Amino acid sequence: MAKVLFPLVILDRYSLKARLAPALLTIFPGLALGFVLAHSALTMVRGLVVLFLSCGGILLLSQLGRDLGKRKEPQLFAEWGGAPTTRLMRHRDAANPVLVETYHRQLRLLFPDLEFPSAEEEIQDPERADLLYDTATRRLRELTRDRSRFPLVFEENCNYGFRRNLWGMRPFGLSLALCATSLMGVYLAVKTLSQGERVLVAEWASLAVATLWSLLWWRLVTPEWVESVARTYAERLLGAVEVLLKRTSTQGRPKT
Repeated sequence: MAKVLFPLVILDRYSLKARLAPALLTIFPGLALGFVLAHSALTMVRGLVVLFLSCGGILLLSQLGRDLGKRKEPQLFAEWGGAPTTRLMRHRDAANPVLVETYHRQLRLLFPDLEFPSAEEEIQDPERADLLYDTATRRLRELTRDRSRFPLVFEENCNYGFRRNLWGMRPFGLSLALCATSLMGVYLAVKTLSQGERVLVAEWASLAVATLWSLLWWRLVTPEWVESVARTYAERLLGAVEVLLKRTSTQGRPKT
């Protein structure tokens, strides 16, 4: 157990929650099915799992979770109509124009070299406006990496990373869960009808878990589910501008 847990020591909280957890949730039905069906080979299966995890499998899973999520992120942004921070800074998407003006005014003070467009200028050249908003977002992220000073930004970033990466792994997770459900159903049917053996509680539980996992992947892990936390993270990130401005007034302009 100590060997398995050792790689976890070198993963920070973001990696554990936003990268490793989605990967483990993805392969969980397969692992559960393997443990239930292994019987006499259980010791060997357990040994292989321990060997895989202790030899860097945990780190590999965390990277897979990140890569698949990042790869699908542009698709999410396209479906939403843009990155959440960009949409919050747009005049044309504004549910609250006063709030948009506040964002722009504060960001001008924080980044005086960026010229944020008026509503008319944004309509004339929306692509350039979005590039400016994206630039401001990237620079703002770099200024808010202090987790102790911006705990809400970090927490919502973890939540967004978790859901985004889980969405990125959805095709694999749903396929694996459906396969586990099908295999477990066939196994129980054969065992009951052909061999007349008593079905163990653990075997019924495995079928129930695999079925539930399939439903969760299908109904819960959706772009809308990711978008809700993405918007909250964007709001927390833009809300940090006021904190940065207060620090600027007392300590001088932060390095960008």
